[in-house]
Order: sequence, then structure tokens, then C-alpha cells
Amino acid sequence: MRGARDRGHEVVGICAEGPLLDLPRAEGFRIIPVPMARSLDPRAQLRA
Repeated sequence: MRGARDRGHEVVGICAEGPLLDLPRAEGFRIIPVPMARSLDPRAQLRA
């Protein structure tokens, strides 16, 4: 993410919400949280 931003790109993270997003947010990256199943259960994946 940093490298792409340093090269002039707009970088947006799209991922599940979680505590590891504190650092990229603190560095000014835009993060779009999306609901994702954290399970290998096919029904949970389908709902997500």
C-alpha cells in the first residue's frame, strides 16, 4: 500500500473490519470495511 501510494496512486483497502486496520488508518489510508465470513463453512461464505 505504501509503495503504491508513493508512486502516486490512490490506495483504498477493502477488507473485513478488525484491529489490524488501526495502522493503515493512522497512516491516512482509506479503508472500506466489507462483511466477510471468517469461516470455511460454505453457508457462511454464501451469506457474506
